[in-house]
Amino acid sequence: NYLLNVSIAAVAYYIKPGSPLWERAEQNTTSLYLIDSVSHMLHYKISNGICSLNPNVDRLAKSFLIEIDKTGNIIDFQIVDSVINSKKKMSYEKVNQLLDQDEIPKGYEPFIKDLLLMQELSTIISERRRKNGALDFDSSEISFMLDENKNIVDVEVTKQGTAQKIIENFMIITNEGMADYMLKQGLTFVYRNHEIPFHEKLKETINLIKSIGYRFEAAKNTDDPHVIQKIIQSLSSKEEFFVISSLILRSMQKAYYSTENHGHYGLALNAYSQTTSPIRRFLDLVIQTILDNLDYFYDENTNIDEIKDYLSRICEHASIMERCADKAEYEANKLYMVDYIAKRKDEEFDAYVSDITPRYMIVKTQKLIEGIVYFDDIDDGNFEYSPENKWLSNHETRIIIGSKVKLRVKECDREHRIIYFYALSPSRIQESILSRVKN
Repeated sequence: NYLLNVSIAAVAYYIKPGSPLWERAEQNTTSLYLIDSVSHMLHYKISNGICSLNPNVDRLAKSFLIEIDKTGNIIDFQIVDSVINSKKKMSYEKVNQLLDQDEIPKGYEPFIKDLLLMQELSTIISERRRKNGALDFDSSEISFMLDENKNIVDVEVTKQGTAQKIIENFMIITNEGMADYMLKQGLTFVYRNHEIPFHEKLKETINLIKSIGYRFEAAKNTDDPHVIQKIIQSLSSKEEFFVISSLILRSMQKAYYSTENHGHYGLALNAYSQTTSPIRRFLDLVIQTILDNLDYFYDENTNIDEIKDYLSRICEHASIMERCADKAEYEANKLYMVDYIAKRKDEEFDAYVSDITPRYMIVKTQKLIEGIVYFDDIDDGNFEYSPENKWLSNHETRIIIGSKVKLRVKECDREHRIIYFYALSPSRIQESILSRVKN
């Protein structure tokens, strides 16, 4: 078997309930990551200092010791207080260079064996997750290149590499083990829930995807994540997958925090929690505090109802603040998108239709820059909108979700963070369907 040691900074040792720093964290609930700055949940001297696992210094930690068998199942799960001394600060880029490109970066020589073993275990965990029905949506992300004055220079699309997958798998299995451990304890706790999608909403999305030319087996039981997993896998090789993946993702329910466990549909887990980022997520800090005070929860004199009321309130608050943070990051990205396109008004862009409303199309370029095209700004003539199928058609052309279009800039509205495009050459429906049929 494998023994995985995931050590997390012991933030709860320093940040106590009722202290000013605790109250600051409770109000913020999360760190906010914008393109050119970070708004820390805790003071940056804590985040980047004594609670940062910097190399070659002793740090207090909460270590999760997880024994995992060769099929990826958790055999044993232990939580211990520890002192760790990190030996090297590594980057995703250089670890990917080693694992994906077989090139050894300078200074990484002593860690090759460990990294290869981590990759081996991560692959086993990935296979177990796949068999369980975990959903893997498109991992493409937009990255903005800024100059020294924080002006946009370029945009890149990044995808998850082996290093990122290792960290993802190790964090997920830690949080899974943590949730199962606390369920067995029978104590009041905080869970990260992702409930089964509303059948009608998901069915509507699946029917829409089928109506625009994609072929896959009928989705009879959407309560089973394996069904959606197969649909995603059948579409993952398509060039326009990032558009269709987003369409399916929007049909899912939002994840949220609660003191009640309702499972995690997207991860195909019976229970899930989050304890791996107490520096940047308040509820992870709360969970560390609970782990530090388990005896208090077992004490018959403890008012458990009062604790549960407090946890329920902050779960609701954190769920709301998470949406706010996501919205802020999205709006900040849109602002940089506008600035990027504004400098390239004479260029043409290849893009895909990501949605069609009764008044305009939402388009997304190959670099994930989003904008809109009004129907009058499509050069192939007058189009009629079909609300049933969410497509546009005229006497010779049909534009559907996933259609490839060529764009030219019409206007950049920085105040409202909207890019308006002209669509020059919509794809023909016959060409689109041919590209979608699975070989």
